[in-house]
Amino acid sequence: MNINKKHVMAGMIASALVIPMADINDVHADEVMQTTARVNFRKGPGTNYSSMYVIGKGEKVTCLETNGSWIKAVHNSKTGYIHKDYVSGISSDSNTGSTTVKYVKANGGLNVRKGPSTSYAKIGKLANGSKVNVIATSGGWSKINYGSTVGYVSNDYLVNEGHTNNEPTAGTTKYVKANGGLNVRKGPSTSYAKVGKLANGSQVKVISTSNGWSKIESGNINGYVSDQYLTANKPSTGGSDNTGTDNTGSNNVGSDASTSNQASQVVSFARAQKGKKYSWGAQGPNSFDCSGFTYYVYKNSVGITLPRVSSSQGNAGVAVSKSNLQPGDLVFFDTSGPNNGVITHVGIYAGNNMLIHASSGKGVVVETSMATSYWQNAFVKARRVL
Repeated sequence: MNINKKHVMAGMIASALVIPMADINDVHADEVMQTTARVNFRKGPGTNYSSMYVIGKGEKVTCLETNGSWIKAVHNSKTGYIHKDYVSGISSDSNTGSTTVKYVKANGGLNVRKGPSTSYAKIGKLANGSKVNVIATSGGWSKINYGSTVGYVSNDYLVNEGHTNNEPTAGTTKYVKANGGLNVRKGPSTSYAKVGKLANGSQVKVISTSNGWSKIESGNINGYVSDQYLTANKPSTGGSDNTGTDNTGSNNVGSDASTSNQASQVVSFARAQKGKKYSWGAQGPNSFDCSGFTYYVYKNSVGITLPRVSSSQGNAGVAVSKSNLQPGDLVFFDTSGPNNGVITHVGIYAGNNMLIHASSGKGVVVETSMATSYWQNAFVKARRVL
């Protein structure tokens, strides 16, 4: 039997260009990764599929989903598959090899885990105000130096700068700036019951903050209030209050009417983006991927900054049942096949069973009925951040 040596060599190169350099155990949809070596970009999830071309070392790809040890990804507007061993999260200092200094902002301390997800085991805990060296960030998590090893922490509890003594402020004193008064609730959302109401100018002690809400103490009232109606300087309790005033009605974020106003702003702003181009990794203003769209809408309509990727947005705010959806809620889906609860898509609920989202299938931002069997079967969960 004749064996062409050139064909053998070509086959070996096509099967594996390099020795695996990375160990990626948890990859999320919408996550931008970086190749660690030259690697084949294949038509399917296996070496038995042909290679479309070779992606160079250090190039960016966007993960769509995982299939065993393979990542379905987008590169240069083409969709294909890369083995997990040849990509890694992108370091914010990958050009210099240095680390970024950040500080823990979590009054109860911050868990350090073996991998970038709460599904990984805890290996320790960092105190509030701790200084950390960030090696890389990806998918809402940071890889950090932890003693003689490395660990992972949520980006939601890291800040760029410390305050006095290089520590974030704990027990900060602030004041209510809301002419109509400010509702205090049992939890960080208007879906929680009211436990009291604070007058404009009331002094509060901030215990912790997260996702636009602060846990506070004021006299004998303990609960949660919206951050946007707290100020460092005591406002005048008589006369004009420009910052907190809403000329069309009460500025009390705890009232149902004000929450409805915010929801209307979100939905109206989202609808204004319809027809804009769908593009992986984009977050506006002219093109979006699904989570880039929700990120852009919330930030620019009501000033709420969501996590960037859909899997992390799935932990923002509070859980909402499918039967209790309200306009402005975030709605999450598994669009990668049989629904196993993995978040691969996010949109904004517009009311009347309608969804506004950046659709990869349509190629633009659209408004779609959720009443179809497809969306009903793909539904994973909903979160309320207003």
